[in-house]
Amino acid sequence: MPSQISRIDPHNQQQTLRRLSDLTNYVNNTIGDVGSNSGQLGALNTSINNLQSQVNALPISQGGHVVSVATTGTSVTFPTPFPNAATSVVAIDDHAGGSFRNMAITAISATGFTISASGAGNGAYWIAIGN
Repeated sequence: MPSQISRIDPHNQQQTLRRLSDLTNYVNNTIGDVGSNSGQLGALNTSINNLQSQVNALPISQGGHVVSVATTGTSVTFPTPFPNAATSVVAIDDHAGGSFRNMAITAISATGFTISASGAGNGAYWIAIGN
């Protein structure tokens, strides 16, 4: 293993993915050093697979603003699709059009959702969580 390994913030998925990539590269570069001792290589591969499973299970959040929300529904595409699924979306009226309106979220998928408003107005702020 590399001589120094620093701690990883478990909530920082990008940092964790970089570390996983570094570890994978290290393994690939040292397979020749392992030689015939396949037990060590197997254990190392199991550790990498376990780490990848943990990274994939971390929640991801993203949010945004919809400029105009129709009473009949407005489709919203996530800036970045979720790898597996969006598990929840919450929205609130941006109050730019006067009075507050109720928002309804429907048809949630890994790539986006549909939002509708209870009356005429402008937009809404939203946040989505998934994995």
